[in-house]
Amino acid sequence: MKKLLVLTTALFSVCAIANTDKANEKLAENFGYAMQASGNCSDLNMRLDTAGKVEKLLGEDPTSKESRYNEFYSKGLIKANKDKNLCANAWKKFGCQGTETAKLLQTNPFTNKTGEKCMFN
Repeated sequence: MKKLLVLTTALFSVCAIANTDKANEKLAENFGYAMQASGNCSDLNMRLDTAGKVEKLLGEDPTSKESRYNEFYSKGLIKANKDKNLCANAWKKFGCQGTETAKLLQTNPFTNKTGEKCMFN
């Protein structure tokens, strides 16, 4: 009975780590996509503190070539570059009310003074 409990606990731990890794990989990809959108879409902006918050969540900087998340970050950059509706899709997915990773982006305070402003947590 004791072995079964240990095996069950170990299995749940492995599943939890795998889910965390997948979530972190997706965050790195979404961050790359949003970063590219903020550079290409004049009405969108990424707050200066967002990159640091993403790095803190991941435990490392996904933009670093040595990061285990760099591959996923780069995948997001590539997806954004291929997106024909980049600005609209980026806002829908990563804007203040985003459907994927909300609050990675906000409206640009320099080009849209009355647009939505938000902070990534």
